[in-house]
Amino acid sequence: MNLLEILNEETTLSRKEDFPNWISNSNSSLKVFHKIKELNLEKLSYIKKHGKVNDYRKKGNYQITQVEVASAVEMARTGLFTHGSYAKELKAYLDSVNDDLEKRKVERVKKVGLRANDKETVVKKAQSLQQNYDELKNKKLSEFYDDVAKKMPLKDKQKLGLF
Repeated sequence: MNLLEILNEETTLSRKEDFPNWISNSNSSLKVFHKIKELNLEKLSYIKKHGKVNDYRKKGNYQITQVEVASAVEMARTGLFTHGSYAKELKAYLDSVNDDLEKRKVERVKKVGLRANDKETVVKKAQSLQQNYDELKNKKLSEFYDDVAKKMPLKDKQKLGLF
């Protein structure tokens, strides 16, 4: 899912009928929902820009914390995630967003190609490829010289001692 798809999804969710049923205009749930979406986009862009395992040592870099959401909407964390009428659903929604971010992080740092192998395997593979290349090069050169020798006039072959 790229950034444009996420933004398109964001605009379709902005219509009232597409919101989950726990969101309401009468409390701060709508504001919190939008802030989580915004933080999700920030974390997705972080994941997209960082591909090394070391970049993900702190979960706060790629996951959304309750404290981060609470400070972004300038409310107390306990008021949002424990005492509110929508606290259980909000916590479940935040967990699902974080699960999605975790999957994307794992997919991003998944080792593929040469990075999936250890150094010994990569070195052995490189050596075998170099050896195969050298053999092919020598074979081509010998074929080239044989072909040149066949096409060479008899006088030149005698001068070179090939005949």
